[in-house]
Amino acid sequence: MSVKMDEAKIGILRDLRRSSHDYSQLQDKTGTETKYYKVRVSDSTWYKPWTWGSSHTELGSYQTTYTYVDTSDALESIRRYANEASSNIEQGFVETTDVQSLKRHLLKVVVDTFDASDENYDPAYFRLLTERTLNKIDMPIMKIDVRDYLSALNAQFSGEIRDSSKRSELRNMLAASISRLFDAISNQFTQEVTRFKAALDKIKDGFSAELLKDINADFEAILKECENKEASIAHLREYVAVLSKL
Repeated sequence: MSVKMDEAKIGILRDLRRSSHDYSQLQDKTGTETKYYKVRVSDSTWYKPWTWGSSHTELGSYQTTYTYVDTSDALESIRRYANEASSNIEQGFVETTDVQSLKRHLLKVVVDTFDASDENYDPAYFRLLTERTLNKIDMPIMKIDVRDYLSALNAQFSGEIRDSSKRSELRNMLAASISRLFDAISNQFTQEVTRFKAALDKIKDGFSAELLKDINADFEAILKECENKEASIAHLREYVAVLSKL
């Protein structure tokens, strides 16, 4: 199980590195806006001398297009990358934790430890002990905090970014944020794998300790029974000695 988990970790990190490239991309968008202008229009009429030199202002408009990147898209890329990483890692733990294999391992410990032909052997108890041990497995939950990445980006950009140099700056900052986020996720994931493997080993050791406790209890019971028998024999010998004197 440990080897399988390490192999899965390598595969998950490889996929996250590959997808980090996609989430680092920021697509250009096209917007439109209305421009307004004022123009002076002559009111002069040649046959009306009193109108000569008079004019009025008219308001005109026209549509223009522009290219921009949206800050909200960059923020959403960071969130989505973190969510995808959490889901993939948690699913990886589920898929690599072969509960049935672990159950077979625990039952083999029982078979190797106890004599099934012994009248004191209780299979129902050991099944219960096995199920209770397996229920102690707590699947890891990956909580990836992206607040610092979002705050840093929001501190420098907001809304639509139209200036070409600013668009490049936003793209570079997004790529750097995703790269640092991947490094943080890798470290957190590696630590979680180590912690989880240690937790599984502790569960298995605890199961063996529980069985050892039962063995010791049985051994103590046998010793006590032998002590009682020795005391009974000594008492009978004393009784026989008294009878002999009589």
